[in-house]
Parts: sequence; C-alpha cells; structure tokens
Amino acid sequence: MLVRIFEEYEYEYENVKKSIDISDKNLDVIWSPVWVEPYHSDFILEIDDNTAPIRKKWKRNKLPINLNGYSQHFFKETKPVYSVFLGEQNKPICEKIFVCEKDKIIGLKYLCGSHTLLQVTIEHIEGDGEISQYDCMDLLPHIQNGNNDFSNSNEMSITSRKYYYEKKYIIKAESINNYNNRKEIVWYNNENFNNVGNVLPSNCPQMNPMELKEFSFIYDISGNPISYTRKSYYYGKVSEKTWKFPSKLIKIYSDFDISNFKKE
Repeated sequence: MLVRIFEEYEYEYENVKKSIDISDKNLDVIWSPVWVEPYHSDFILEIDDNTAPIRKKWKRNKLPINLNGYSQHFFKETKPVYSVFLGEQNKPICEKIFVCEKDKIIGLKYLCGSHTLLQVTIEHIEGDGEISQYDCMDLLPHIQNGNNDFSNSNEMSITSRKYYYEKKYIIKAESINNYNNRKEIVWYNNENFNNVGNVLPSNCPQMNPMELKEFSFIYDISGNPISYTRKSYYYGKVSEKTWKFPSKLIKIYSDFDISNFKKE
C-alpha cells in the first residue's frame, strides 16, 4: 500500500496542495519547536528510542526570530491538514499534506523547491477511531558533498507499528524498522545467523528489516503505563527486557490529550 500510494502521489504535489486552504479561519494551528507532528501515532519511536525528538508545543505568545528546526501544523476538527518544517533563514524545507479518508490518514511529505516526495505515512483507523497501525516509508538519500541528495534515488526504508488495544488503551505492539523493500527479506532466524556472534562475518547478509520487536505494556491502578517489556529478534537471537515507561511521555500525552496509553 505504501508503494502504491507513493507512486500515485509522487508527481501530484501541485494537485494535492491546491486541495487545501490553510487560510481557512476554522483551522486550528499549532507551532512546535521541533520537526515533529504533534499528533503522530508512531508511539514506539518515542517510547523505545531515548534519542528521538519528542512532540512539543510552542506555548509562548511570541515566536523567536530564528525558526530553524521549528514546524507549523494545521488541523480541522482534530484531523491533520498541513504541516510545514522550517530551516535556516526561516525558509520552509519540507511540507506535509494530509489526505483523510474514512479508514486511514495519508501523509505526503514533499521537499520544498523540487517537490520531491520524501515520505508517505499511513495511519490506519479502526473501531471508534483508534489508530490500529502506523506505516511510514522514507525515500533514502545519497550523500553528495556532505548533503542529502534525493535525485535518482529508488531505495525506500519502511517502518511499521501494529497496535493491540484492550478497550481504548494499547496493551501490545509489534514493530519493524528499516525494511528496504527493494531488497530481499532476510528474517532474524535466517540459517546464516546460526552461531553468529556480535560481529557479523563479511559474507553474512544483513537482516531486512533491520529491527523486529514486540512490546507489552503494564499499567498501574491509576491507569497510567508504568513499564513495558520488549522482546527483540536479532540475528538468530531473541532477548527480552523490561523497561520503565518514560514518565515524561505520560505528561506529554496528557498535555496533548492523547489517550492511547490511558486506562480508563
């Protein structure tokens, strides 16, 4: 589905941009001091990667002079419409345009100037509006003179999260990272990984996807997540460890009225 949508919208920037009106006074606008959408549903990235940028709102009345690294987001009736991501000299670097359908929200991120389609996201909606799955496909750049170059790139990296709910809160999740759909699938239990140590032999293939994990979440009596167990499948090995749920995320989710991890 990601590939099909990418091919459908790859050269449709002008048409999808014309379909939105960000001057609509009925839109809600959120400024953020990071390049992160305030209501995205890739919760696993935030929970499992402590180096990942966290969603934030700009809460002051006046924006700073330098907006490098900031982003602006437009919503209508809680549904995303348009996002713009700013760089040096306060110039827009990327735009993300959203196509909302009954059972999914499609996000299309284009590079400003060339209008190259860099990213496709799909948030799958089920039941009473719960996001059951988050899929993301990024165009992989080539490094030219120290800069990212997307010309003639045909490689994609795919991330996917599948969420399992009890009532309206997430109790389990499945996750893959760095799946290159242009290359052969190589699972963690490939026979080439038998007895492989921490350093891969030169003739050993790489996993594709590079990461395969399962999560289960534990809640306290007040309904907040207190910990999660992560099972990782990696080069012929399976490991399991329990971690404390980041307390800062509980507050952030509350501030954004995100209830996916709130047990009623």
